[in-house]
Amino acid sequence: MQPGEIGVFHPHCPACRLAGRSSALAVAAWEETSGQGVLSCEACGSRYPVLDHLPLLVPDVARYLTEAGVYLLARDDLSHAVADLIGAAMPPGIWFDAMRQHVSGYVRDHWADATDTDGPPPGQSAALVAAGLKLAGDVSGPVVELGASAGGVTRCLADWLDAQVLGLDLSAPLARFASRALRGGRLAYPLRIAGTAYAERHVVTAPPAQGMAKVWLADAIAPPLADGVAGLVVAVNLLDCVADPAALLRTAAALLRPGGKLVLATPCDWSPTATPPEAWVGARCAAEAVPDLGAWTAAQSGLRLLGIEERPWLVRVHARATMHYRAWVIALERP
Repeated sequence: MQPGEIGVFHPHCPACRLAGRSSALAVAAWEETSGQGVLSCEACGSRYPVLDHLPLLVPDVARYLTEAGVYLLARDDLSHAVADLIGAAMPPGIWFDAMRQHVSGYVRDHWADATDTDGPPPGQSAALVAAGLKLAGDVSGPVVELGASAGGVTRCLADWLDAQVLGLDLSAPLARFASRALRGGRLAYPLRIAGTAYAERHVVTAPPAQGMAKVWLADAIAPPLADGVAGLVVAVNLLDCVADPAALLRTAAALLRPGGKLVLATPCDWSPTATPPEAWVGARCAAEAVPDLGAWTAAQSGLRLLGIEERPWLVRVHARATMHYRAWVIALERP
């Protein structure tokens, strides 16, 4: 198996995909020991790095590295004492603080077990997906998870469905953690206490007992995959976190083979920092504050609505704060 490849999921050039073409990538360089290499596209000449077995497959690699390269290249092996000192010395809100906040909530929810009682029970995201699968009825792989975050749901899907599962996420810290967690081991992560104060926590992870799972660093709106590759596409907490929600739905639908299912979960917590207000679904005035999200997702994706329901979703912020959401869970099918 080539670097980055997983079963039926062969990496395709995201730049070509964005231009309406389909071109599989080839290995230009690879070092198995370090998990580093380069994938290249013969059609357009684009090249994509692989670091620590994690391929960076975005349409504009230069732009990504300019804007977010620090997250991909920063050390993640600092001791707790050193990270604590650096976190206290650096101003709140900059990249180091943002990285730790991001990792804290998602890793705990995806990988901590029931013995972790510091906040809402872990597994909130997996519970949303489980509810969506019930609405969807019979499903089968291969599975593409858009916005895979820390990879815990990716592993659950592989186990639940005994399927090949590929997760895509644009967050380098989360994708890097997910990639390592899916290979198995004892991993440390920072759990936010308050402000810039973090405790060191550990989780023990294992590869899926059934199926197979991997994560790539990639854009959900320009996935580096061929159309029609998936029997199931899953997207949790993503619809209201992208610049173009309608484009996300069209892209997800294109990944499905005929009869494939799409499972979405979103709190519709719109923010102009993530989504331009003109792209919000409702939420702009009182008369349209709560839209018919099921009808809207079906119309935008061209898929058939199978079911929609509201579910509670609790997100830990720090030791003294938890966000209480009501998330829409939606299941759709490609005719």
